[in-house]
Parts: sequence; structure tokens; C-alpha cells
Amino acid sequence: MDPNSHLWWKSIFEPADCRTAIRSCKAPILNLRRVPWAGYTNKMKIAILLVATGRFYRHFLNPIIPQIEELFTTHPKDIFLVSDLPKCPGVHEVLHVEHLPVPLPSLLRYHWICRLRTRLLEYDYLYYLDVDAEILKLIGDEILRPLIAVRHWCWPKRELTTHATFETRPESLAYVDPQTAAGYFHGSFQGGETRHFLRAARILRDRINEDLTNRGKGRGGMIAVWYDESHWNRFVNENFDLFHVLGPEYASAWTSSPESSIPFIRLRCKDEERLWSWSEE
Repeated sequence: MDPNSHLWWKSIFEPADCRTAIRSCKAPILNLRRVPWAGYTNKMKIAILLVATGRFYRHFLNPIIPQIEELFTTHPKDIFLVSDLPKCPGVHEVLHVEHLPVPLPSLLRYHWICRLRTRLLEYDYLYYLDVDAEILKLIGDEILRPLIAVRHWCWPKRELTTHATFETRPESLAYVDPQTAAGYFHGSFQGGETRHFLRAARILRDRINEDLTNRGKGRGGMIAVWYDESHWNRFVNENFDLFHVLGPEYASAWTSSPESSIPFIRLRCKDEERLWSWSEE
């Protein structure tokens, strides 16, 4: 696959993806104000989505799957996996995809969520979790909200947001003005009520398509600076009052200082050079 070719994206998208993206430049912002939080019951079901393609990321499946079963709330849950593996023990369903070069496995996460929409609608809550995460403490019902976002550990306070690495090209649909942003939120852990998160995923999928296809022209498109995370930040900042925001103590990088409190979720693989070195495996 030649990413410099203006036709490369056609081999990735389903036809419906492109048609939807071309129809409108800016998808409508979520409106949850009219939808009161339904709370949770003992009969609820939770879906957790993991993405693991390529040898390097597949090896994280062995530790994270039992951690999810033991520590990702006390409610019934199923794991959905997007992978180039045909099957995986402990996983409820595998969406088989080919291993694509960086940054596509990250950039296309919302496309894959949308492809699983029919199956995921059987669940009350849906969460995406980076496969290279390590769950260290029991995750409780505090995450059971319409939508959640987690502040990035590098910019934990709003006053530090001006230094965050937002997408700053105005022509991108991931553009955020750091001077007016409510915060920078990492994409390693996100989700909420299934109906709301699926709608968010559809909007983000369409915006990514718009950027990639240059508003449907198929030439001169762009990829946001931090791929899907940049689009996630645009979306959270647009809809900030609709999110339950978790602090960086909830999920932070493996390299966090020893003085900091132990996070619920520790993120282990954040070395971009190492990620690229394994991208073709």
C-alpha cells in the first residue's frame, strides 16, 4: 500500500463510509441534554473493544484479557477484538482485519467500531481500551456514564492545555484552538453508554474520512497529528459539558514518576519510534 497515492484510501473504506463522509463536512454535534442518564442495573452488559494487529501488539492480549475479566467492573462483560488473528481465547468475537502500516491501525478504530455496530447495540455500555494497557486496580461504577474522557497525564490541568499537541491546521476537522480548549484527553480509554458512544464513533469516522479524502476529492488529504486521538480531542472539546471527565490518575503512561499515585490503568507502549519499528510485523 502506497500512502502517497491518492487512491490508497479506497482499499480501506467501505463504500458507505466514503459516501457518508462526502455528504457533509461537519457532522452534527451530539445532543444528550434531552436524554437523562439512565443509570445502571445489575443486569447490564458491558462490551470492551481491543485492537491488536501485528506481532508486537498481539503479544499484549495474554495479560490484558484476564485483567479485564477480573478488574473491569464487577458487571458481566464481553471482549470484542479487532485483529489479524482468526480467533483468540477469552474473546467473545473477532473482527478480522489485515495488519496495516502505522498509523492506520489507530486511525481506523472508529471505522471498526461502526462495522461492529449491530452486535455492540446488544450491550448497555461500550468502552475502547488500548491493548497495551495494564489494569492495576478494580475499575468501578464511576465509569458508567453517558460518555467519559480521561485527561492526558502530560497536561493534567486546564491551564497547561495551551502547551498540548492538538491538531493546529485549521483545514483539518480535528483542529482545536489550544487557547480555548477545555483540556487535552488521551484516546487510550474512552466510551460510555453504547448508543452515545456509537454515535460519537460515527461522527469521528466521517470526519476522519473527510480529512483523508480532502472533502471527497481523493487528492491532497491529510492525517491529523495524533491520528484518531486528535479527532477525539476535537469532539470532546466541542461537547465538553456532556462528558464525565476522569483525571490523569485514572489512566497514565508506564513511565509515570514513582511519586505519583498508582493509576487504575497504566499504559505501557508509548514510544513512537518503537511503534514504527514494529509496524510492518
